[in-house]
Amino acid sequence: MPAVRARRSRSTVLTAATLGVLLATGAVLSSPAAYASQAPAAATAPAAPATADKPSLKVNAPATVGRGGQPVEFTETITNPGTTEASFTLRIGTSGAGPIATHAIKVDYRDADGTWKPVADTVPGLTVAAGATRTVQLRLTTELAAYWSNQDSTVTLSSAVLDATGTTVLAESTDQVAAKALTVQVKDAPTTAVAGGAPVEFDVTVTNPSASRYTTVDKVVEADKHSTLQVRKADGTWENITGTPSSQPGSDRVTYHLTDDRTIAAGSSDTRHVRFAFTADAPLGTAYIHPWAMVDQGSGAMQAIVGPQFVAIDVTAALVATKPALTVQEPSSIGFGGEPVEFSETVTNPGTAEAPFTLKLNVSNVHARVRDAFAIEYRDADGTWKPVELTFKQSDKTFNFSGKVTGLTVPAGATRTVQLRLAAVGNNDAGGYNQPTKLYSAVVDPAAEDTVLAEATKDVAVKSLAVQLRNAPTTAVVGGAPVEFDVTVDNPSASRFGKLATILWVDPHSVLEMQKADGAWETVPGTPGPQSGGPARYLLSDDGLAAGATITKHVRLAYTAEAKVGQTAVNPSALINEGTAHAADAGPQGSAIQLTAATADTSGVDTGPVIRTTYTTGTADETDTAGTTGTTGTAAQLAGGQLAHTGSDGVIRTAAGAAALLVSGIGALFVARRRRSA
Repeated sequence: MPAVRARRSRSTVLTAATLGVLLATGAVLSSPAAYASQAPAAATAPAAPATADKPSLKVNAPATVGRGGQPVEFTETITNPGTTEASFTLRIGTSGAGPIATHAIKVDYRDADGTWKPVADTVPGLTVAAGATRTVQLRLTTELAAYWSNQDSTVTLSSAVLDATGTTVLAESTDQVAAKALTVQVKDAPTTAVAGGAPVEFDVTVTNPSASRYTTVDKVVEADKHSTLQVRKADGTWENITGTPSSQPGSDRVTYHLTDDRTIAAGSSDTRHVRFAFTADAPLGTAYIHPWAMVDQGSGAMQAIVGPQFVAIDVTAALVATKPALTVQEPSSIGFGGEPVEFSETVTNPGTAEAPFTLKLNVSNVHARVRDAFAIEYRDADGTWKPVELTFKQSDKTFNFSGKVTGLTVPAGATRTVQLRLAAVGNNDAGGYNQPTKLYSAVVDPAAEDTVLAEATKDVAVKSLAVQLRNAPTTAVVGGAPVEFDVTVDNPSASRFGKLATILWVDPHSVLEMQKADGAWETVPGTPGPQSGGPARYLLSDDGLAAGATITKHVRLAYTAEAKVGQTAVNPSALINEGTAHAADAGPQGSAIQLTAATADTSGVDTGPVIRTTYTTGTADETDTAGTTGTTGTAAQLAGGQLAHTGSDGVIRTAAGAAALLVSGIGALFVARRRRSA
């Protein structure tokens, strides 16, 4: 093996004078703690010098793992490009984000004898023949560490190939695995029931969105003991379920086990259609039922409960014969900042005379802190849409937007359908949230509006645009070859976005090209940002985005010789309704790039393999729901054999100072825009 002269790296020192300039120009954010979670992780072992026979590591990490589910298997492969056999150590570390604790994450490896053994820190003694590979079989498990475990999380899987002594890092990889929890949903949940009256029917669905299999899940409904429950079998008949009384002294609760099947396969769901009734001696008033999935983790651990905390039912003594009925066909979702989504509400008058009614509406959301966060419209008799005047009110736990539609006269024995549409108005500079919204509707007597004749509560999901960088680079060479990656904007909602600009913010000393549908490249003109010397703005698309659609733009970025060596960043952004009174910004998601100087000419020296990546191209057409599959592209080899390195799905966790500079520039842009519109 030829000797390789080690290169001396240059470190950049931020002097007091330089810091003063940054503070004076506003390039340094006043709250760096906001980006602390994106700071680079501390190095735990020295990196080995680049050599021609340096091993490589390929990690086939699982996309998801179920919280409290069975392990998910994956592999990590070490390639030895050298001319002699070599021994390595594979170090594997994990960490959890959000509600998942790091100690609840476990990794096992399959030993030579076929048994699974826990990975304490490393998998030692991995000998790889010259020019060969060795694949290590692994599996990942995430436990549940709390009673209520309804939240998803992220597991960071950090892998590194070390030398035989375990002291020098030769290759490494960081991957993100989504830790998904079971979800429990109730469809057509009842809001009212009659003591001793007809049963109410609804569905209880337990969904496993992960790649794990579950084998110890009890699917139950807990309710008042003055109740009965039946489950519909596959042949359409009904099976009576006997409730198990609570073991707690003085409790009047029973638990109904919906099925003896405790398994849920990966990526599947289990739906049980139930018929529920209250006995004649049931207490009147509000009663609660609890549909749950209870995960038994064994080993003396207490069961973890997944599901809604309760479904409230108003138990009454008798129905009034002439009481109207209300049917609500709510929208499945609405987009934050998107166009309104239509839905309908139908009032039925079972009486023998024509009757006038008023339809009361209330939208509540725990994050909607401003007065015009939601808008409701109704279609008038002339076919035009007119606004429902909403009153904003804050309660102890949520924010409410209340209004009403008057003058609804319904003939005897007939129905009247009101056409409505609902929107979540994007009215802040950097907003967006994915939280359930409650839509409450009530039919009341116009002469006594406090008297509710019929009511319904529906869940409507508010979904934000997701802006991402895919295959984002982590390094680039000043004056060198361009780096390629994708900018995507995904609309998971039922709203259309008619006025949407997809933008990339980059260092001004850069050149950006975008791939067209025919595979050719076109230069994207950049415009200066709001700050002098700050990031430039590249407009990738200004077309609308249909409901459920995705915009994907494949770009390549090069830094000119004037760019400074050091850390910079790229920042994607989707500007919603730019230039209007309700503009909003989806994102940004910063991605750090380390700019390095071009190395000396290495003619005649082996520069190593060329990295090849597969990418997806898309169009800005609003009917583009998944992008257009492109061909395999080649990332140009940089000078001195240093290649542009791409990360995993563009989720770069090391965005620090440079990403903060870009976010500062975007914030200034919105301030300037607000001042113009004021």
